[in-house]
Amino acid sequence: MARTVAELPSGTRITDYVSLGVITKTFPVKTIDSVLKNAGKTSLRQRALPAHG
Repeated sequence: MARTVAELPSGTRITDYVSLGVITKTFPVKTIDSVLKNAGKTSLRQRALPAHG
């Protein structure tokens, strides 16, 4: 039997369902930092104890 295509409800974004924790477990921190830098979306400050580890 064929399955139906999975879709998000109308008006929602994927970011409404995927947390930052899932992204950091999937991609290395250096990759995330590089993508954010290329997009011009880096943090304005670096904390002494960053959220990633």
